[in-house]
Amino acid sequence: MTFSLTDLGTLGGSQSYGCAINEGGQVAGYSTTANDAEVHTATWTGKVVADLGAEGGASGCPQGINDAGQVAGFSPAAATSDIHATLWTGTTPTDLGTVAGDHSIAIGVNAKGQVAGNSTFSETSLEHAALWSGGIAKDLGTLGGDSSSAMGLNDSGWVVGYSETSGNSKTHAVLWKGTQPTDLGALSGNYSYAMAINNLGMVVGYCVLASQAGTHATVWADMKISDLGTLGGQFSMALGINDAGLVVGNAALKNTSTHAALWIGKHIYDLNEMLDGSGRGWTLQEARDINGAGQIVGWGDNPSGQKHAFLLTPTKPIPLTTEGGQ
Repeated sequence: MTFSLTDLGTLGGSQSYGCAINEGGQVAGYSTTANDAEVHTATWTGKVVADLGAEGGASGCPQGINDAGQVAGFSPAAATSDIHATLWTGTTPTDLGTVAGDHSIAIGVNAKGQVAGNSTFSETSLEHAALWSGGIAKDLGTLGGDSSSAMGLNDSGWVVGYSETSGNSKTHAVLWKGTQPTDLGALSGNYSYAMAINNLGMVVGYCVLASQAGTHATVWADMKISDLGTLGGQFSMALGINDAGLVVGNAALKNTSTHAALWIGKHIYDLNEMLDGSGRGWTLQEARDINGAGQIVGWGDNPSGQKHAFLLTPTKPIPLTTEGGQ
């Protein structure tokens, strides 16, 4: 099982990051412009990169793309210093506004055009997870604490993310169906974070272990929580999942460096060890998303030492089970 690698390049700067991929293989992410002057949201169709024309990329990959090629992200609101959730159709942006206050970002868009993200819900700086449907923003609320964040959604409009619990003493992964939140719990500590959900309702993310002894990639299926382990180090995070249940993210090695990872069932693979000759000289650091064809996007250090977005394409279909896996 090997992957060929495509360097997605940049908008003229030295850095780019792949954040999301649709079933047609289009990629959304962000890149620096010439002389690294600005960071712009970008899309890649094959090797062709399009600048969506607004400063808006940021650490954490607040970008999503659906099969129609609509892209969710954020950009400066016209004639203000505010940041607003934005939905691009082609290169045409639509300002989605906020629940209240002056700030919002979008992190994902589904087949119905529903958008998940985060918005201020009053004139304070506090943020709640939000869902935009039909142009209307809904506050998704919390698990009883002050704030919450959305990180992904599926085609049913189910949103996942995390929320402070009552008293703000814990932060737990949460699933919203409509505006009803469900606490997904944690492995052993007080902190868990849901990052993505597939159309079957499987959720992935990570948990902080008891005594702050690292984070482990986590999957929630049928309300059961499973630890996906690491590549030998203390840390791992699951960041994307496709409808076949294949999971991608990153995981630390015994020497503490972090590599892009693929989970098939509970078996973890270092994606750096799965590259064919096209990936020679690369170090893949993070895998962010995977589509139904098994194509994976993320970012890593290219042979010149620059951080670039990559697209991995399997050279043959990825098996859905492994010996010793689920």
